[in-house]
Amino acid sequence: MLLRCTTRLLELLADPMTEARPASPDDWYANVFWVQRRKCLLVTHAGTLFSVFAPTVRAADLRPLGAFVAPLITHQLVAEGFPAGALGPLDPAQATIARTADRQVLGCINDVALACQHAAADAGSLARLDLQALHQRLQRNITSARDYVPPVYLLADRLQQRRRFNEHSSALAEGEAQAGAGRLGRLLAVERESATVDQSESPGRERGPP
Repeated sequence: MLLRCTTRLLELLADPMTEARPASPDDWYANVFWVQRRKCLLVTHAGTLFSVFAPTVRAADLRPLGAFVAPLITHQLVAEGFPAGALGPLDPAQATIARTADRQVLGCINDVALACQHAAADAGSLARLDLQALHQRLQRNITSARDYVPPVYLLADRLQQRRRFNEHSSALAEGEAQAGAGRLGRLLAVERESATVDQSESPGRERGPP
């Protein structure tokens, strides 16, 4: 799991070591922002814009970041009926930190953060905010950046494509195995036939005198 953090979040994490990697739709983008004077965390998947909002966080909670966000992401995936690994491995021990690399994704997470602020205001306070209802709205939000397809639909399509790929790979492997077995059978048949011909053409032993 690659977590691309904004400069603000990197400073909060005490400037951890970052990796230089090209942008990928499998990346996660993370940012901290304030809602009613409370520090909050937002994590968004680059490819689908599937988002997780965590209110009232402390700097100590976010170190290490992977250990904090992985359970939150897993919870929201399962809540939507998806497997925990629907968006790739979420092993906190394998989480790495990088700087942001896609301005379009950054624009999208800013919009999501604004939606979270509005939701808290509508609820009267951050403490009264229905997090599950908020997440359901976030996962069904549409943006022009993703051709107006909600995150849950993009995620479902992603899983379907992966399932088709796995089925195709399995079919290819089975076909290759059957073809290999067929070639081996033909080779053995040829060898048996050659052995039979050799035996029939070899001269018989001469018998000695009685």
